[in-house]
Amino acid sequence: MSYAESPRVVFDCNVYVQAIANENSPAARALDLLDEGAITLYVSDAVLHELRDVLSRSALRRILPGITERRVRALFHRLERHAVYIHNVPEEFRYERDPKDERYVNLALVANARYLVSRDKDLLDLVNPSLSSSANFRNRYPMLKIMTVTDFVKEMDELTETEN
Repeated sequence: MSYAESPRVVFDCNVYVQAIANENSPAARALDLLDEGAITLYVSDAVLHELRDVLSRSALRRILPGITERRVRALFHRLERHAVYIHNVPEEFRYERDPKDERYVNLALVANARYLVSRDKDLLDLVNPSLSSSANFRNRYPMLKIMTVTDFVKEMDELTETEN
């Protein structure tokens, strides 16, 4: 799969946290897809700011000792080398339920991303077909899949198998 054809993706902050906290996690595998050129990952100022803030929290580092300064630096280096940075992200989508999630949806929309990968229930509920409240979002943004990292990795593996 060429870079131009690779699926466009946005990761929620929790995916990055899990990826560097546990190098054997599905999130770490999802991040490896970036290095392999299997996905095109998009980031923005708001996403990088939140990520730096979260990863610098001493309480989080006590709970997740796998988050070391070396791994944090390596993550940002990977993102600098491989992710696509979008400077200006318009605020098209508003989410009263969790306004902090707007940054990820808006980035996905401006990037024309196919996937928004998250463990966040508020984001996942936006596309949950069993919730009538998600119908408007699904109708408005039918091309955006919001899914867990495990489901994302599985779908990417299946996509790769289909192409080979």
